[in-house]
This record gives sequence, structure tokens and C-alpha cells, in this order.
Amino acid sequence: MVSINACILSCIPLEEFSVYTFDASASQKIARYALICSLMLLGAWMLQHFLPALCWAGVLAIGTSKLYGPLAQPTSGAGTAMCGQR
Repeated sequence: MVSINACILSCIPLEEFSVYTFDASASQKIARYALICSLMLLGAWMLQHFLPALCWAGVLAIGTSKLYGPLAQPTSGAGTAMCGQR
């Protein structure tokens, strides 16, 4: 049995999706890695005040996950009727 994905992929010529790779000089490689590192550092600097809050959110989510389970289950049949389930 042939899958649909295999049929679709066999119809697409791979030459259209090939990426041209050129021989970069040493200075271009250094510049590329310097740009990548600087962008990563800029992103970390922008997120420095958000990351502690995100870590605490994870701690609180893990700590209260046992309390959320029983509260998420409906206690009467009316709650399930509102969700479209019976």
C-alpha cells in the first residue's frame, strides 16, 4: 500500500528545493558565527527579566498540578452538557 505522502513527494522535483552552498572564506565563517552569537546574546539580554517569572510559573504549575486534576473534573452532569459531551 503506497501512502499519499510518498506519491506527492515523488511528484516534486528535488532540484527546486536544493540550497546553493558556496565555499565561504574564513572571515565569512567568523562573521557568521559572530552574528549568530551576538543575536543569541541580544535575545538573552531581552529575556533576562522574563525568564525568572517563567521559571516560577513552571515551579507553580508542577506544584499545583495535583490540585488541578480533581478540580478540572465536573462534579455534576450539567458541566458535561455545557461542553457538548454526555
